[in-house]
Amino acid sequence: MKVADEFWTLVQAAESAWQKTDGTDELEPYLLQILQFVQSNSNSREELVENFKTIVKEEKWPIEILEFCMRELKWDEIKLSVLQEMSNSSDLRVRDALSRVLAVYEKEWEDSDLYKYYS
Repeated sequence: MKVADEFWTLVQAAESAWQKTDGTDELEPYLLQILQFVQSNSNSREELVENFKTIVKEEKWPIEILEFCMRELKWDEIKLSVLQEMSNSSDLRVRDALSRVLAVYEKEWEDSDLYKYYS
């Protein structure tokens, strides 16, 4: 299976779980799978960056995917994509969600306690 195909399979599983849950505790195993997959496929970084940029631009994916993964990865390309998308959007809900992603790039992340992995 291609890296992109496997990535999107994992993202779709996370999205399905997100639809059925009220909290991050049930979503976290799926997010951890995505993070570990990305880390184990570092040779496909450019392709994975483009996949994450798609998540930034399309509102159909859980924002938690970006929060969780970028807290550890801290890829500048994704931060720049988030900033660009925020400047292009007049929707306050989109801007608020994307600002949550930017927060993970800070030294202290206020919402880290939402995830066992980061607590």
